[in-house]
Amino acid sequence: MSCQFQPFCWSEFFSTRGIDYKGDEIKTARSFCWGNIEPALPAEIGRVPLEEVCTLGARHYVENFDGFLKDKSAWVLSKAPRVMVADDQWPEVCRGLVSAGVCAYLPVEEVFDTGHGPLLNGLFGVSKEEWVGETEVFRLIMNLIPLNRLAHPLKGDVETLPSWSLMNPFFLQPSHNLLISSEDVRCFFYTMAVPHAWYKYLAFNKRVPDSCLPIELQGREVYLCSKVLPMGFLNSVSLAQHVHRNLAIWSGGGDPGGLNPPEGEIRKDRPITVRNPAWRIYLDNYDLLEKVEALGIGSQEGTLAPSVLALRQEYEKWEIPTNFKKSVSRQLQAEVQGAHVDGEEGVAYPRNSVRSSLKLIKILSWCARKEVMDLFTPSGLVYMQIALAALLQGQLYAESPKAAKKEAATFVTQMCPGYGHGLKPVIVKPVNSTSKPFRTTKDGVISSLVGGYEEFPEESREPREPRQRGNGKGVKPLGKK
Repeated sequence: MSCQFQPFCWSEFFSTRGIDYKGDEIKTARSFCWGNIEPALPAEIGRVPLEEVCTLGARHYVENFDGFLKDKSAWVLSKAPRVMVADDQWPEVCRGLVSAGVCAYLPVEEVFDTGHGPLLNGLFGVSKEEWVGETEVFRLIMNLIPLNRLAHPLKGDVETLPSWSLMNPFFLQPSHNLLISSEDVRCFFYTMAVPHAWYKYLAFNKRVPDSCLPIELQGREVYLCSKVLPMGFLNSVSLAQHVHRNLAIWSGGGDPGGLNPPEGEIRKDRPITVRNPAWRIYLDNYDLLEKVEALGIGSQEGTLAPSVLALRQEYEKWEIPTNFKKSVSRQLQAEVQGAHVDGEEGVAYPRNSVRSSLKLIKILSWCARKEVMDLFTPSGLVYMQIALAALLQGQLYAESPKAAKKEAATFVTQMCPGYGHGLKPVIVKPVNSTSKPFRTTKDGVISSLVGGYEEFPEESREPREPRQRGNGKGVKPLGKK
């Protein structure tokens, strides 16, 4: 078995993403055409009346949105953001968004007036890392910064969003395994239709050409406005979390001891539940965690849990589309909120593509040091003519890890032109020395990489040898400067 890296363009890679102040990756806003966003929009757009799936304070907020604007003296007015669509593509985008149920036509007289002109927002796309033929698929994002600066933030259900730090008290008995089920809703935000009173706040900063308008609107200044819960509004996350939680609870039929009861939910604002099975909601994702006896797991693995079946029926009732490709039915291993969960070992760790990316970054940063380059000798190097697909191509390792490990770690020739010496593509094999910069497996390929991260779960759990650094004359342990 072998693996092969594809050519990789770093300038193109970084043109679509960046890093925020915490070091997390963020996608870059992209110009789009209708062909980019059409595949990401299901037929069920706008089928769910938002107020009907909200309860209590959330419903009051939705039905009385005008009352939740800040006092006029506290408004921060800003320049309207761009609609990132080329002029020649705009008519097709207008027709497509209206026919799909995402937008409606709104005359300028009906757009909210800030006192300095109409309130207009922006539109852009972000890559979904998917392709349909030769067309890249984008997620449609509404840039509602102008509205966000006028509206009060709604904490609501944002305070309940679960995270993996909450799972420390969640444990399995030695005789138990964990079965994981998962459901994913397609385009969840845009399946929910907002009340008509919201439209005036959700207009976009590009005039609709007359060729797209019905006869009664031609010759007038008209804009597109969103008919659905905007992905980009500051309170959309809270409302989406609230709605999905309601759907899960309602799927139990109102029986306190039935399926998906409130006390079985894992949520940030409450202690970890002791109920089995437990369930969790993270925006468009639902996960069911069942502790079962390992001896009897064979008859259950791969079957549909009653809680999941009930939730699917609730989705169908409201015409909410699900992504069956991402559905998981009682599996011992699955991805939950970006983590790979192993129900046999009882551990959760970063998904394979992330771990592979971290490994590659660690190799690159370690080998870029001059003292490390000086440490290596020809007997310890094997030169390769392979280009590294890099960072987000780490799924190559995930899909065929054995082949990837046999090929071992590879680097990009001239990946960093800013370095005077450049980077040489190498594979490091064990050398006959008492000090090894990498602890290797018995077949001689890299198993654990130096760079400050802990060992990855699938790797050896032997005690780590002290890290070593070369100084051009020999080798000495790392120490403080």
